[in-house]
Amino acid sequence: MKRPAAGLIFLILLLGAMFAALFIPWNQVIETRVFALLPEAARSDDARVAREVMEGKQSRIILAVLSHQGGNSLDPAAADAFERSLSGNPAIERVESPSGDLLRDPGAVLFEHRFTWLLPGWLDEHFPDWERDPPEAETMAAAVVESLDAFLEDPGSYHAADLVPRDPFVLVPRALERFPAPEPSHTSHLKRYWITQTESPLDPAGQRPVFDALESARNEARDRQPGLKLDYTGVAPFAHASRIGIRGEITRLNLLTFGFVLATLGFFIRRFRFILPLAGLLLLSIAAALLATVAVFQTVHVLTLVIGAILVGVAIDYGLHILLHEPSPQGGKTLLRPLFTGAISTAGGFAFLLFSELPLLRQVGTFTVSGLFAALIFGLLLKRLVPDTVSIPYLTPRFRPFSRLPAPFAIPFVALAVTAFFLVSWHDDIRELDYPNPELRERDAHLRNAFDPDVDSPGYLVLGATPVEARENLDRWLADDPGKDDRHPGQWIPLLSRSESAWKHFRTVAFTPALREALDNADFEPDAFSPFDEDWESFLESQPTPSRYNRQVEAFADSLPDALSMLLQVRPELTWMLVRRDGAPESFDNLPPHVHPVRQLETLNASFALYRESSTRLILAGSLVLIILVVSVYRGYAPSCLFPPALAASASLGVASLVFDHLNLFHLIGLFLGTCIALDYALFATEQRRSGGNLPVSVPLSALTTFGTFAILATSAIGAVQALGFSVAGTVLFGFLLTLVRAPAFPRATQTGGYRP
Repeated sequence: MKRPAAGLIFLILLLGAMFAALFIPWNQVIETRVFALLPEAARSDDARVAREVMEGKQSRIILAVLSHQGGNSLDPAAADAFERSLSGNPAIERVESPSGDLLRDPGAVLFEHRFTWLLPGWLDEHFPDWERDPPEAETMAAAVVESLDAFLEDPGSYHAADLVPRDPFVLVPRALERFPAPEPSHTSHLKRYWITQTESPLDPAGQRPVFDALESARNEARDRQPGLKLDYTGVAPFAHASRIGIRGEITRLNLLTFGFVLATLGFFIRRFRFILPLAGLLLLSIAAALLATVAVFQTVHVLTLVIGAILVGVAIDYGLHILLHEPSPQGGKTLLRPLFTGAISTAGGFAFLLFSELPLLRQVGTFTVSGLFAALIFGLLLKRLVPDTVSIPYLTPRFRPFSRLPAPFAIPFVALAVTAFFLVSWHDDIRELDYPNPELRERDAHLRNAFDPDVDSPGYLVLGATPVEARENLDRWLADDPGKDDRHPGQWIPLLSRSESAWKHFRTVAFTPALREALDNADFEPDAFSPFDEDWESFLESQPTPSRYNRQVEAFADSLPDALSMLLQVRPELTWMLVRRDGAPESFDNLPPHVHPVRQLETLNASFALYRESSTRLILAGSLVLIILVVSVYRGYAPSCLFPPALAASASLGVASLVFDHLNLFHLIGLFLGTCIALDYALFATEQRRSGGNLPVSVPLSALTTFGTFAILATSAIGAVQALGFSVAGTVLFGFLLTLVRAPAFPRATQTGGYRP
């Protein structure tokens, strides 16, 4: 192929790929949710529950406080204007102030099932041994009248006067006293709100429109009373800040890495007609990677594009190896053999990410593998556009002859590798995947404490496949550790077996006649309790069953207002009940399998560690494949190919264990990917040794550009990107230095390029 034809093909491919990439609908393709980084089918109940919490209706609640900046009293007219403005905005579904009115719907469901659910507790209170020694109807009727008298004497009972004719046990009013009712919504100086937004806070439609609605409502309130301020928190502010921060990281890191590579090439090559094709190679590789990733995945997480800066540092290597290759007596073998072996090993290392359980790693693997193969193919095409040899005067003399460093130079690297075995500590933190925002977290903690002073008290979710199972698990756990002041839905929802026992007991006694007589003797009008007689008969005719019990609990869960929905959730094959306990949080190890702490961070971290274990197995399998590949191609020279990257990775692990308190999944992946890249340098060095030549000038230049690229990634504010960049940069640097160490036993090359044993 002639150079003009190759140049035209290259230009057409470049423009076509860039044109296609520019017209990708990025607003629809880019994903910013943290949970999109984890599999849809979570491997553990921890991750599944955390996903339900973070993506359920609870996530759409914004906690807001309207107050006066000067501490003056809040004008009710200003608060009304604020509420009207929000209620009329399509971005807002509901505006509520914490008050007893929010308990109207769950109270109605509780009242409907009052006999089935609350009678066991009433019997426990008045007749502790009722299951072993069932009380007579007359004794129970007397207890009903006595408790009814005491209730009606309380001046605060007027609000429940309408319930008494249908509930002489006073079951529901007593139960609601134990319900976690919200604190009063306002004082003279401020008013608190639960604001439910219409769209998911994890989508752009649930972010900026909501913020605009809140700002507009605040301005309307300020028109009535100047000096008002509005503080709010929720998932939406965090998701919005994370999306903006990560997009900023994309721009910064990719511009820095691209600029660094071009500046390095410009300094060393100093020929624009060579630098321009290399820049085109990078752009073409990135565009091909974007198109391939979008074609495979419906959505691409924004972190994939941040970590995608890897491609700039790796793809340039192929262009350098091809363009800077010097002919040797063995012809193309000294280029093609290490080039293709290195490409297969590097791309193969990234390809193992395609088998990861984490969507993020699969996307990074697809992005990088497709980009690397594009760089290799287009690099070979690019060779037709430039002269056969490009001289690099600043590097070539400094790396000849090849073996400059004595073998003892490797001793410090061995020491660092040994250090790793004593200091390394692993811990995965889901926050490493997000853009940090300490100011938001501080404000969030302050506002949540204003709504719930007990927000810091330990909470636990007791799980079960069905409401029946969840309630049994709750009873089993509480029975193992009695004596604590626990708050949980079990205070209103008994075990199914206890509901059955109470139902069977009341069916065996003539309770209604005894109650009528007791009411008559206490000067009550028995006929006033006729509504109770009808409800009581319906109760006796409906035996508690698992299916009926599950439906009743689900209806109660659905009736809870959004702000209280964490108390009880019923989902297909998953039910949880929230338990609040006083005292210090219990250790993960001390909790039974069906109890999970309501600490999403720790919960997700424990789940995330499972994926590090599976990734470790992938890395071991990938390492074995690379070893087999290198041994099959280089046979007796395989140790000189494998030793530098292996020792470099071990030494980099030692340095990382000294720099970081804990290492995580992305340190591990970075070590493996750095090993794959460092293997390229060892392959070219070994190939030149076999032919009796010098270190290819492309190796130090590639090492410099790759090290600089990943060193820039190590400056990222995102912990995962920083860990990956640090690990790869360290491994690449050490791997290159170790290729300079003199190997003790290498056969001399003959004048014809052969080898003596």
